[in-house]
Amino acid sequence: MKKRFLSLIIALAMMVGVFTPLLSSAADEKTETVTLHKLMMDKATLDAWDFNQVEKDGYNGTQNLDQLKALNSLAGKDIKEIPNVYFALKFAADYKDATKAGKYVKADAADKLKPVEPLEATDNIDEAVGGLTTPNGVVFKTSALKGNFEMDEIHEKSTYKGENGETLTDMKAVPVKITLPLVNDKGVVPNAHVYPKNTEEKPDTHKDFTKEFTKEHPNGRTDEQKNEAAAEPHNVGDVIDYTVTTKVPAKTKWKTAFWDDKTTEGLTFIQRKDATAENKLEGKGITVKYDGKEMDATWYELSETENGFTLKLTETGLAEIAKATEDKVIRLDYHAKVNEKAVVDIPESNDVSFHYGNHKDHGTTPVPNKPNDNGELTVTKNWDTGVAKKDVEFTLYNAQTGKIVEAKDVEAVEGYEFKNPVTITAGDTMSYTWKGLNKNIEYKVEEKYNGYSAEYKKGDAGQITVKNYNDENPKPINPTEPKVVTYGAKFVKTDAEGKRLPGAEFVIRNADKKFLTGTDADRTAYETAQKAYEDAIKAYNALEADKQTKEERAKIAKLEKARDDAWNATLQDMTQWNGATKDDKNNIKLTSNELGQFEIAGLAPGKYTLVEVKSPEGYALPTNAEFEFEIKADGTLTVMNIDFGVKDDDKADNALQVINKKVTIPQTGGIGTIIFTAIGLAIMASAIIAIKKRQATEAR
Repeated sequence: MKKRFLSLIIALAMMVGVFTPLLSSAADEKTETVTLHKLMMDKATLDAWDFNQVEKDGYNGTQNLDQLKALNSLAGKDIKEIPNVYFALKFAADYKDATKAGKYVKADAADKLKPVEPLEATDNIDEAVGGLTTPNGVVFKTSALKGNFEMDEIHEKSTYKGENGETLTDMKAVPVKITLPLVNDKGVVPNAHVYPKNTEEKPDTHKDFTKEFTKEHPNGRTDEQKNEAAAEPHNVGDVIDYTVTTKVPAKTKWKTAFWDDKTTEGLTFIQRKDATAENKLEGKGITVKYDGKEMDATWYELSETENGFTLKLTETGLAEIAKATEDKVIRLDYHAKVNEKAVVDIPESNDVSFHYGNHKDHGTTPVPNKPNDNGELTVTKNWDTGVAKKDVEFTLYNAQTGKIVEAKDVEAVEGYEFKNPVTITAGDTMSYTWKGLNKNIEYKVEEKYNGYSAEYKKGDAGQITVKNYNDENPKPINPTEPKVVTYGAKFVKTDAEGKRLPGAEFVIRNADKKFLTGTDADRTAYETAQKAYEDAIKAYNALEADKQTKEERAKIAKLEKARDDAWNATLQDMTQWNGATKDDKNNIKLTSNELGQFEIAGLAPGKYTLVEVKSPEGYALPTNAEFEFEIKADGTLTVMNIDFGVKDDDKADNALQVINKKVTIPQTGGIGTIIFTAIGLAIMASAIIAIKKRQATEAR
C-alpha cells in the first residue's frame, strides 16, 4: 500500500514537472499592443452593425481593417478608417485597484502611448496615455497592463473634420472596453486590433424672411432663389421679420455651437430690452425654440447690440442636445427695423453664420464697414500666438447686395489697378488696400477658409482686421441672406419758365389718404447744413479757375456729407402714416432749397401725393395744390421730367418737376372777388358800348 501511494506521489510530481513550464508560459504571455482603428460609415450601416454576427463570421481581435471588411456580414459595406480622433486610456470602473478605478492611465514622460511603470492614475487628460488616430489607427503599448481598461474618445482633443464640415455623431463600441491581456479561443492575442465606430453628419442652417418658412417650404427659399430674388422694398420704420433654422443631427456631441449675426447700417436689430409696447415693438425680441418648444434659458447665452447678436449654447445646452436620439431643429426668430441710414436704391441685409465643432471657437461673421472719405478700405491680417503664418486670400463683397465687387463697380484711380480677390503673402506686415470704392456703401471682406477660424473686427472708416486662430473646427455655415431695400423720390420746384424756386413746403399722403408723420423731425440742423453747403458752392463758383483747387472741392464734399447726415437724422422717426389732414403738426414737411430741390427717402413702391402747404415767396398756391407721383417696383418714378441737378439737358432726368405760377395780380379775396370783378368789367364794357352808340346817333 505504501508503495502504491509513493508511486502516485511520484507520478503527480512528474506531471507537475511537465505542466509547470506551460503554466508559467501562459502567465507570462502579454498583449504587447492594441491598435485602435476609428471607423466611419453611413448611418444605415452603423444601425445594422451586429457585433455577435461579426464574431460568428470570425472576428477575434487579430484582424486588420482589410481582413475585417472581408468578413461575410461586412462584405461590400462602405467602411473607411479616419485619422485625427483622440483616444485616451483609462482604468475601468471595476478595476481591481479601487484607488485607480475610473481614472486615466498616466503616460510615460518619453512616450505618450506607453504607461508609466509602475502604473499610476491621473485625472489630468494631458498626462494620460493617449493620442490621435492616423489613417492606420493609433498603437497603444499595453505589455504592462493587466485587468479591465477603457479607451475613451476625447472630443475636445480630436481634430477630425469631414470634407464638407461634418462632425462625428452617432457611435458604437465607444468607449472601447477591453480586458488585458486579450485572450481568444486560440490563446493570448499579442497584437490586438479594436474598432470603435462612428457616423458623421453636418448640421444644416437656413435663413430667410419668416413668411417664407411654410409647410411646403420648411427651410424657406433656396440660396439660389434668394440670390435671384430682387430686394424686398420697405419704408423707413418698417420692421422686418427673420427666421434661422439649424438642424442638429442626432447624438451630436459638440463643444461649441453659436450663431453670429451682423446687420448693415440701414437696419437696426431689435433687442429684447427695446421690444416693448411703449416702443410699438411688443413681441419683437428674439425667440429661441428647440424641437418646436421654447428653449430653456439656461441652455444659451445671448449678447445683443443694435448691429446684431451672438447666441451661444452653454455647456448645459450642449449636453442636452447630445442626448437626442433623433435629429432636432433649433429655430431663431428675430426682427430688425429699417432705419434712417438706409440709402435709397441700396439693399440692406443682415448676415448670419453658424459656428460649431469640438473646440472653443473664436470665429465671427464678416463685419460690414464703409471706406474712408478717399474711397479706400484696408484689410489687416493678424495671427494668434503660435499660429503659423501662411499666404491668405481675401475677397471684397458689397455687404448690402452680397455680390463680389468687380472693377466696373469702382472708380478708376490713377496708378492703381483694382483686383479682387487678392492674395497677401505671409510676412511681418500683412495688409491690402482697395481704392476707388463708393464711400456711401458698406463692404465686407471674407477670408478663404484655410483651416483656421477667422475673427473679423471693424475699425474706423476704411479699416477691417481679420485674426486667425487654430481652433480645429469646421468651416462655419453661412446661408445666403435675404435683402430689403428702400426707395425715394426727388423733386424740383420751378415756375412755368423753369426757374428754380426755394421755400415751397410739401407734405406727403399715401394711397390710404394718410399723411407721413415724424414727431421728432426737426429740420433746423438740416436747414443750417443745407445753407452752409449752398453758400460753399456759390463761393467756389465765384473763385477764379486757378483757385478752384482739390482742397476747396474737399471742403464742399465735407459739407455735403454733413448735410446728408443732418437729413438722415430728420428721418429717424419717420415711422407712421398717422396724419389725418395736411395741417397735422406732426406731418413731415419737405422744403425746396435754393436750387428748388427737395426729396424724400425711405418709401416703398406705390402711389403717393405731394400736397403743397406753402408756396414760394411771390407765387400763388395752386387751387388744387396736389401732385401725384408713383414709385415703381424698381425704385424709379413713373414720371421723371427734370434733372435733379442743375444741368437740365434732358439726358439724365431723374426727378419730377413741380410747377408754380407767379402772382401777376394781387389777390385780396376768394372766388367771390373774381366773380365780382368779372361782372364789374362786363358792366363797364356795356356802358362803353352804349356811350359809343349814343355818340354815333348824335353825329348823324
